[in-house]
Amino acid sequence: QRAQELIRSFEQSKKRQSAQAQRARSFSQERTQELSFAAAERNAVCHARRRQMECEQARRRAEMTERTERMQQEAAFRRQEEHTARVGSAERQAVRDAARRQAYRLDRIRELECEDARREHGGQPPPSPGCAWRAWPC
Repeated sequence: QRAQELIRSFEQSKKRQSAQAQRARSFSQERTQELSFAAAERNAVCHARRRQMECEQARRRAEMTERTERMQQEAAFRRQEEHTARVGSAERQAVRDAARRQAYRLDRIRELECEDARREHGGQPPPSPGCAWRAWPC
C-alpha cells in the first residue's frame, strides 16, 4: 500500500509539474504574442507617420513648385509690362513706325529736290529764300 501511495503521489506530482510546465509554456506563448502584437503596432504607427511625412513633403514640394511658377509668371508679366511701357502699345508703335517712314520719305524728297536745284542752278543757291528748297545748302 505504501508503494501505491508513493506511486500515486509521484503521479500527482508529475501531473502538477506537467500542468505547471503547460502554464509556463502558455504564459510564454501569450507573452511572445503580446510582444509580437506590440512590435506590429509600433511598425504600423511608424509606417503611418512615414506616410504622413511623405505626404507632407510632397505637399510642400507642390506648394513650392506652384509658388515658383507663380513668381516666374509674375516676373514675366512685369517684364512684359516694362517692355510695353518702354515701347508703348501696338497702336503707338505702329504710329511711330509710320511717322518714321514718312520722315524718311520727306528727307529723301528734300535730298532729291536739293540735287535738282543744284543741277538747275549749276551748284548755286536757288534764286529766292522762300522757295521750295528750304534745306539749301544741302
